[in-house]
Amino acid sequence: MTIRQTRFVLSALLALLIVLPACQKTPPVESLGPLTISLAYNGGQCTQNGSTGVIDVAQNQTVTYVPASTGTAFNIQFSTCPFANGMCPVNSPQGTAQNVGTPSGGNVNTTYYYSSVTINNQTCNNGVSTFGLHIKPGTM
Repeated sequence: MTIRQTRFVLSALLALLIVLPACQKTPPVESLGPLTISLAYNGGQCTQNGSTGVIDVAQNQTVTYVPASTGTAFNIQFSTCPFANGMCPVNSPQGTAQNVGTPSGGNVNTTYYYSSVTINNQTCNNGVSTFGLHIKPGTM
């Protein structure tokens, strides 16, 4: 190998050693499991998964509402339905689990507040615009 060829090969190797560490692998795609939202009545302040506020739901995550106690009836009203299959209101007079599917794709970064919630025929009195779902971007 000539000196010129050796310099070229060394320059190419040096460039690769500088550039390659800056390359990042694409993170693996996560598969999100279904989200179960457990509803409970607590003296007027209702909770979902223990929170009296808004909870995050990924845009491609299946949502199922359940009562905290088996057989407890519930009804959830939205002003605008966030679910792709239009399953609103979410109503379970017998207190059985209600699979409402996934949020609509165009709803990312939108918060959907419940317009009313009743659990065991008792109305929740959580503050206006404080209790609901926030649709966050999901995985591809």
